[in-house]
This record gives sequence, structure tokens and C-alpha cells, in this order.
Amino acid sequence: NHIGSSVMSYKPSLICSYSAGQWGGARAAVLLRPALSEMGCIPVSAMIHVPKAAEVFDEAGKCLEDHDEWAGYFDRGVSQLEWWGV
Repeated sequence: NHIGSSVMSYKPSLICSYSAGQWGGARAAVLLRPALSEMGCIPVSAMIHVPKAAEVFDEAGKCLEDHDEWAGYFDRGVSQLEWWGV
């Protein structure tokens, strides 16, 4: 065990993923949830997945598509993380 359970116990976590294709990041994120739980983290129910990331963000990380739509999507996960963190 490289990470002691007490280090991560009861820490809220938000899983964010991206991929070049449609499903790679989402599949990886789904497998990450039980691993985080096993380490003692509390993963929030919302996850952030960004498929086809090269079509969503430019090289500087700025959103190329509808910024408001993505902001609302990200805010759902971040607000859950903030709620657990308080």
C-alpha cells in the first residue's frame, strides 16, 4: 500500500476525464470510482467527461464550443464537490 487509507479517508473527489474519441475517458473514469472509494475517498455522483477534447478545447485550453453549455456541465460536478468539502 503506497497510499495509506488515513491520507485519503473522507476526502471528497470529483472524477474528470477527457479523450480523443467518444468513450475512452468515460470508460476510464467509471473504473476509477471504485479505486477512489477503496482508498477512502468520497467520489461525488457527478463526473465530468469531455469526449473529442481536441474539438472542445484549443491548445491553450480555451473552450472552442458553446462556453455556457460546458460551464453548466462543469458546474454540476464542482458544486457537488464544494458541498461535500464544506
